[in-house]
Amino acid sequence: EEIHRWIDRYFDAEGFADFLRHGQQPGYNPYSHRKHRHCREALEEAREEFAGVYPVDVIDAVFERHIRDDYDGYFPYREDFENGTFQEKYHEADSRKLGSEDLAEYFRGKHYEKAAAAARRRGSRFLWRFLLPVITALVLLVGSLYMVIVPISRENMLNLKKETIRELTAVAVGALEYYKGRSDEGLMSEKDAQFQASEEIRRMRYGSENKEYYWIIDSRAVMVMHPYQPELEGQDLSDYRDKEDTDGVYLFREAARLALEDGEGYIEYWWQHWDDPGAKALKISYVRYFPEWDWIVGTGVYIQDVEKQLNKLIIRLDEMFGGIALVSILLLVWVLAGALRVERRRDAAEGGLKESKERYRALAEASTEGYMLIAGGSVLFVNPALCRLLGRSEESLLTSGPLELIDDSMEEGHPARKALAALNRGEAPSGSWTVTALKPDGSPQELQMGISRIFLPGSNGHVISFRRPITAGERIGIPELPGISTEFSGDSPAGDIAETISLSPNRIKVLVSARALGERLTHLMNSGSPPAVLRQAVAEVYDACLSRFADLALDGLNPGIPLSENDLAIISLGSNARREMTPFSDQDGALIFADREGVTADEMRKQCLILAAEVSSGLEKAGFPRCDGGVMPMNPRWCLSKNEWQQRIAEWSEHTTPQALLELNVALDRRYAWGNSTLSESLNESLSKIGKASPGLVRMFQSNAMTYRPPSLKKSGGMIDIKEALKPLEIQLRLLTLMHGFRAAGTLERINALHTAGVLSDSSAADLALAFDTFWNMRFRKQLGGHRQPVRTDDGIRLANLSELEKSILAACLETVDAFIKRRALEEERK
Repeated sequence: EEIHRWIDRYFDAEGFADFLRHGQQPGYNPYSHRKHRHCREALEEAREEFAGVYPVDVIDAVFERHIRDDYDGYFPYREDFENGTFQEKYHEADSRKLGSEDLAEYFRGKHYEKAAAAARRRGSRFLWRFLLPVITALVLLVGSLYMVIVPISRENMLNLKKETIRELTAVAVGALEYYKGRSDEGLMSEKDAQFQASEEIRRMRYGSENKEYYWIIDSRAVMVMHPYQPELEGQDLSDYRDKEDTDGVYLFREAARLALEDGEGYIEYWWQHWDDPGAKALKISYVRYFPEWDWIVGTGVYIQDVEKQLNKLIIRLDEMFGGIALVSILLLVWVLAGALRVERRRDAAEGGLKESKERYRALAEASTEGYMLIAGGSVLFVNPALCRLLGRSEESLLTSGPLELIDDSMEEGHPARKALAALNRGEAPSGSWTVTALKPDGSPQELQMGISRIFLPGSNGHVISFRRPITAGERIGIPELPGISTEFSGDSPAGDIAETISLSPNRIKVLVSARALGERLTHLMNSGSPPAVLRQAVAEVYDACLSRFADLALDGLNPGIPLSENDLAIISLGSNARREMTPFSDQDGALIFADREGVTADEMRKQCLILAAEVSSGLEKAGFPRCDGGVMPMNPRWCLSKNEWQQRIAEWSEHTTPQALLELNVALDRRYAWGNSTLSESLNESLSKIGKASPGLVRMFQSNAMTYRPPSLKKSGGMIDIKEALKPLEIQLRLLTLMHGFRAAGTLERINALHTAGVLSDSSAADLALAFDTFWNMRFRKQLGGHRQPVRTDDGIRLANLSELEKSILAACLETVDAFIKRRALEEERK
């Protein structure tokens, strides 16, 4: 019971207060709080909460059963509540119990009259409680027959085949014994006897089409006679292995081994199908040793006819059991129809009252604010949050009147006192007041008290809420998160968030800490922080999340090939590497692992991919989506050994294909993120030299880069894609970095490096830096959009929403980038 109460008790900070304030508004969703504990991610929190109270398996079983009961057997993830993939459900319902219309009716005082619909849904579950065991029994019966009859039948057929070829081989050995006897009697030489015996066996045939045959080898696996493949005669076949033999069996070597060790035996292999050289089929042969001549006689049969007979048997079983199942289901439906009608009538009689009472109790009990339910002048219920807030036990609050909680020093005419005094008469108005409440030790505390009127079946009541006053930060939309300030000091705008993430003991704690990034970014932008600070804040949280998820994934890897942080490195690519991420940038990246002696690259890659998948899943839940192009460490193409990466870079250098150009364009923006930095440095070193080592690739890169131009305001149609304005600048600077062998990854870093090297003049470098900051700041500002959390949106900027000054600055920046690209084109033409 404690676990059930814990699951349904959790609300977000304002959930139930919003419910009381806005419950009458159609469209209001009272169950958005369920994403916190009605999900798989909350299971770890439940284990920590009840550690030492209940065994882990009991906690897991109760938690999962509770959630699956609430969501019709589905065990949701937290993201299901946030991405709109399904509607929230509450206790035994096929759709939400409290829709917008019936919630509005409930708060207007109308009785909840949907018991019939609820009864129909419960009736369906009643039906399944009877049907499921019977259907399961039928399935188990049919399944067991298939798992017993079919395998036994196949085994019997194969045994019959084996016995047949064993007896047929005895016939061939009898022929050998006959000619051996004539040789011993002096009627012919041993050589003639061997020739006559082999020729007689060569002509022997059997089987339905008279195509089954015998073959003879000696103990060295040299072919003595084969009727269909005479070209094999005289050849040493000890190393013969058919290409389709995936088990790697050396047929004739194995036949010789069996004959020499046991005198006889069976062997299974692929072989030419009768006299058709282009066909292969699975065959089973029996071999027997004839020691007098050191010969091994063998014959075999193809087992495809066994599979044909089995298929016929399966079809007959399907028809038989299909008929049995149909008749059984019809009988069950007829028997259960009467019982279902009785169950539905019973449910309809009790559903309405039970549903109304349980719904309200669950909502009130789950809140983190203090609530007291009063009806008929009596306190019916107080939630645990009120007990904690006032420092009193549930029993004392149930026996106390609300006036006893208020400090006597409050004047008699205070509106809150008047409202509480009117509760007994059922006339208290709804409202909110600041009051002074008393703790058990008599010390006062200032609280915000609210009274809301509710309508219960048969009577009216009131809910009294208590909460601490809202802070000044909360009034302007910046919550004061525990342990994480909205301010920062020094050069680290999100260092405290990153530190909290790095110390988180599990993935859930990481995700909770990462949520603070949205409020921090809003605060930074509202306080006028420059674009570089915003970019750094995102990068710090992303890097901390990636590193912590990687550490946790490494600790949780299954036994197998042991991995340590020294064995691999994760490398950030794209905007992650440039440290130019927005809150919704893709998690581009790659992975490099060491070449370990005695372990293949595929074996190492398998372990690394498991780790990479865990990291990618965590980053996605933290708000950083997966790359649509698959440029991630969890993609085998971007998860390579050190040697494989060197080969890949050589391929890019030698083969100037569009695919090579595309992959190189991604890899040039790179930065070490986690693991063995030496491995990352080896990759970095090779990439920094590729420009000078492959002029053809640079020319192709350059030709492609010149096709990107910034959009024009005049041709924009009132809307400009700010990402398309950034892309030409990023590509040109990437090209120059490649040509000069620089290692700088960020756009501003590249501008500074090119300026220092004399490639860019003072004015060009300053203008390009200003253009980049302008474009990036506009893109980032749209995603924040004045919300407390960033909002996923496109990169389109509507010009009508910009001031004239902003339009002028944007136009100047676009012209700066366009002029820079034109100058670059002219410079290349003159070379």
